[in-house]
Amino acid sequence: MNDEVYIPFHWGDSAGIMFFANAFMMAHDAFEKYLVKELGMGWDEWFQNSDWIVPIKQTEANYLSPIRLGKNCIIELEIEGVRNSSFTVHYRINQDQVECCQLKTVHVFCDKKSGKKMGIPEKIKTVLNTVRDKEQTGWKGIIRMDRI
Repeated sequence: MNDEVYIPFHWGDSAGIMFFANAFMMAHDAFEKYLVKELGMGWDEWFQNSDWIVPIKQTEANYLSPIRLGKNCIIELEIEGVRNSSFTVHYRINQDQVECCQLKTVHVFCDKKSGKKMGIPEKIKTVLNTVRDKEQTGWKGIIRMDRI
């Protein structure tokens, strides 16, 4: 999935470079849209589910080139791995056709009451695997997001 994001001045510094932590905000915004478009889930179904929660248990970032303010970026999002209770999402942030940042988030399903990890619900696991398999064969969904 691709997502286009405008980088406003208040996300950075006077040198015109985006503050590093905003890359995670951009990635999570793209992931929220991904849930609706590619996984077919409503926001409430994912973030306000009565049975489970899906916290992020691990993040990584590699900053390869400064992200400049006042320009658009393209965020590419792919499901990398689906395991019993968790899945991994890989993001690439590109600006002016240059890869600027690589991010990774690992999401784990947990029982809402106990907080203990649980298996990914079968319906969701099937959809995650289907989307991952499509991505591996070169399929890319496209979403545009206007931010100013």
